[in-house]
Amino acid sequence: MKENKVKPPVFMKNRELSWLKFNERVLDESIQPEVPLGEGLKFIAIFQSNLTEYFMVRVGRLSDYTLLDEDNSERRTGLSPEAQLEMIFARVRELYTTKDAHFKALEANFRDHKIYNLEIDELNKTEKAKVKNYYKSSIKPILSPQIVDFHNPFPFIDNNHTHAILELERQGESYYGLVAFPQGMKPVLFVDDEKNRFVLTERIFAYYADSLFKEYKVKDFALINVTRNGDLSADDEDADDNIDYRDHMKKILKKRDRLNPVGLLSDRKLSKSMEAYLSKELGLSQDQFFYTETPIDMSYAFSLEGALSSGSLNKLYEKPFRPKPVAPAVYEPSLIDYIEKNDLILSYPYEDIGSFLDLINEAADNENVLSIKITIYRLADHSKLVDALCRAAEQGKNVTVLMELKARFDEEHNIINSQVLYEAGCNIVYGFDQFKVHSKVCLITYQKDNEIRTITQVGTGNYNEKTAKLYTDLCFITGDPKIGQDATEFFFNVCTGVLDGSYQCLLQSPYSMKPRIIELIRREGAKGAEGYIFLKMNSMTDFEIMEELSQASQKGARIKLIVRGICCIIPGLKGYTENIEVRSIVGRYLEHPRIYLFGKDEDEVVYITSADLMTRNMERRVEVACPIYNEDLRDFCRFYLDTQWKDNVKARRLLENGDYVKIDDGKESFVAQEYFMERADNRYKMALEGKIDEGDKKGSKEKVDQGQRGLIHRIIHFFKKS
Repeated sequence: MKENKVKPPVFMKNRELSWLKFNERVLDESIQPEVPLGEGLKFIAIFQSNLTEYFMVRVGRLSDYTLLDEDNSERRTGLSPEAQLEMIFARVRELYTTKDAHFKALEANFRDHKIYNLEIDELNKTEKAKVKNYYKSSIKPILSPQIVDFHNPFPFIDNNHTHAILELERQGESYYGLVAFPQGMKPVLFVDDEKNRFVLTERIFAYYADSLFKEYKVKDFALINVTRNGDLSADDEDADDNIDYRDHMKKILKKRDRLNPVGLLSDRKLSKSMEAYLSKELGLSQDQFFYTETPIDMSYAFSLEGALSSGSLNKLYEKPFRPKPVAPAVYEPSLIDYIEKNDLILSYPYEDIGSFLDLINEAADNENVLSIKITIYRLADHSKLVDALCRAAEQGKNVTVLMELKARFDEEHNIINSQVLYEAGCNIVYGFDQFKVHSKVCLITYQKDNEIRTITQVGTGNYNEKTAKLYTDLCFITGDPKIGQDATEFFFNVCTGVLDGSYQCLLQSPYSMKPRIIELIRREGAKGAEGYIFLKMNSMTDFEIMEELSQASQKGARIKLIVRGICCIIPGLKGYTENIEVRSIVGRYLEHPRIYLFGKDEDEVVYITSADLMTRNMERRVEVACPIYNEDLRDFCRFYLDTQWKDNVKARRLLENGDYVKIDDGKESFVAQEYFMERADNRYKMALEGKIDEGDKKGSKEKVDQGQRGLIHRIIHFFKKS
């Protein structure tokens, strides 16, 4: 085992095990008493999907590093790749045991509600006949069973694709049979008219698999799913481990096959002979075999909601929530006119991304608008934003789109959208070879009163209409000319390959963002007990920033962190981090905003950004952070953070030993996401009535002019569109 020569800090922990703790929190949501059963089943499916991607990316990377001779130990903990993999495999095995127990508990509760996920042997005669007919008509005709022997070598098993494997015997000779589960199959078959009794298609496939090998005796059988190393290209993932990944790629690729297997999941424990056979053929160690008593493919959990009888939905699923338009979208005839005078924050999914899309559509149609520039990382299928940008270009606007083609798993989708935008007349820029453009910035430039004006939008999340209903995010829109000037310079720079631009307001990685954050941490640390830092993000891994936070804590500054996923700083450690508290929220919506607040009162500085405090975001990506100057909106950002800190149902507190525990504050139950849903509903109703929520607009004395509200049909039209 390779040794790390530098002694790691005692207040940092391993990134990979921290991520597994996050996925454990996702799994834990499946059995919380306030979570409806159908939603609980989805959490198990999300846990499994997360784990598959984790193996493809992170376990794949660590497996690569074991092939190299140099020291690739993790900087934060000193653990070698081999040691990390050993701990990962042991922990994942425990998590599968927990997953199976949670799934069984949910299944029992489903049956209490007269919803039956059935084994074939539980079916009555009529139901068995229906299943058999379905197999013969819809599954068997598209199966391709194959024998593996001397003449037919072991085939390539696709990544994350379920197969049946059979150990066979004929005339004293041993063979193996393989059958791939057909892709594109509907996940469940209902066997009753009421749609309360169903069989997983996976189980039907498994039940009849042995009948495909009629001349053979079946000695053993299993469903398996192989996870393969992601097809790695030079990326920014490993900046967090202080490794120049590009420098290692040629060495790695010489030593491993493309898409090497990194794990195998089976629906039962394999016999020693079958495990030995698969180990030999796939190059897997015994530690890389996992088994589960739950379905291999859990994606059926998402299809049930639309397939079960309507009488079951209210009991088993969350009450639907529709994001609301913000007040200005209700009562202002022109959002451009409104933004000229008022900064605005949209809070997804409580408020609708449609309000931002309305702004883009208005810009597309406004004869005074000269240009629209935007950075795009991920988009929804059939994106309304793409439609609006195409229409703007077709109407003569100068539309520039910086499309990131290295957005993992969305590469092909972004290429297709680039072509659509290009054909509509947009200018397409593809960013940088070595730096992903992960920022979310949009700039509208228009002419009014013989002068050029700007509207700038900076967001914490993607321009994706689908995820804007599932992820919490903030979208800041301003007519501030200084921010507009910075955004103009930003687009000039990124479109001409300049990464170290100078800005008066905006922060940009990989150059100005991290130094400014460190400067503000030190400023608060210098205040001693009066220092105050409150940060919300997805992940915290950056070595230098964690060192600075520890130093500020040692000087007495109070530091609160809301970190949804990976958090490599250990809070509450005497002499290092005793003034740091960390919480994580996993709930109905995926927490996604990044808000960085430093100081109090006159010294308070607030940024919203697309960047997590990870080395990859700080040093290997193009990110933007925008200051919030407007006092009302700074109040809102602080209010947003404080409200999340009050959550004592979905929040968990990180302990010194690395465990996450529920918040036991003795107060009445409070769920931050539910509060913001109710708040959005109330604000929308007030907007329809021509009122402004005075509690959220500090110091506002102005009532909305009824003549400026627009007509109710505008709202009706909005909901028809959505």
